[in-house]
Amino acid sequence: MHTRVIPDAALRPFVLGSSHTARTLATNEVDFFEVLAPESLPVFQLINAGNSHAFGGLAVPAWVQLDCYSLPTAMIGWAVPQSLVPTDLWQVLLTGVETNFGVSLDHYDGLVPLSSYTALPSLEPGTVIGISLYSLVRGLGLRTKAAALARLGARRQIGLTQYGNRAVRTHTALGPLEVLAAQAPPHSLPDETFVYRIELDGTYLAALARGEPPRPPTQPVVHRVPIEPGRTSERIAVLAHRDRITILGVENQQLLIGELC
Repeated sequence: MHTRVIPDAALRPFVLGSSHTARTLATNEVDFFEVLAPESLPVFQLINAGNSHAFGGLAVPAWVQLDCYSLPTAMIGWAVPQSLVPTDLWQVLLTGVETNFGVSLDHYDGLVPLSSYTALPSLEPGTVIGISLYSLVRGLGLRTKAAALARLGARRQIGLTQYGNRAVRTHTALGPLEVLAAQAPPHSLPDETFVYRIELDGTYLAALARGEPPRPPTQPVVHRVPIEPGRTSERIAVLAHRDRITILGVENQQLLIGELC
């Protein structure tokens, strides 16, 4: 992740989606890229390369990015003009596009996505399922997720993540994570993965999207659970069996646990 500060005025909100399924997101406030239009292909490819870089080279297949991300819902994030992208990061993205798609964007001078969040609508009204969040600039991940959830009009979000994932800090900044499942048996990392739900506040999401600092949790911390591979989920499962618990944050490699009344 790059630490160079991008001027706030240079950040441009964007949506990569389809007018057939995400027409309501195509407003004057965002740069809307029609995913099925040939001229949007560089943006599609740069998001793919950025996501791959953020996850250590794990690339999302192009068909998955289309079929499961940008066609049924939308990829929402922040972008800047190519001229403002740090040179080393631009080279990483160019290499990623060449590796994943076999094409060169050497002469591309349009907007370059620096972050993206994707959430799928569910059968429960107002509830979305978080799919993927990445940011290439420190501090932009929380703003990205908040802005995307606000644009989607989400009232609650369900997601999966690993106990030791640094994204837990980002997720808890939006609100307490109610633990719905301490483990996720079908997942490729079943004993490290948990399922959570966040109740969302639209006004608070808008504030976070503007870059305002997150508010501290209002629930008291009643337990601290060390983050230890293979053991954290067992301890969380015991607590969740007794009470409805939440993860409030992370401190000194420990999960801060609260309880719902």
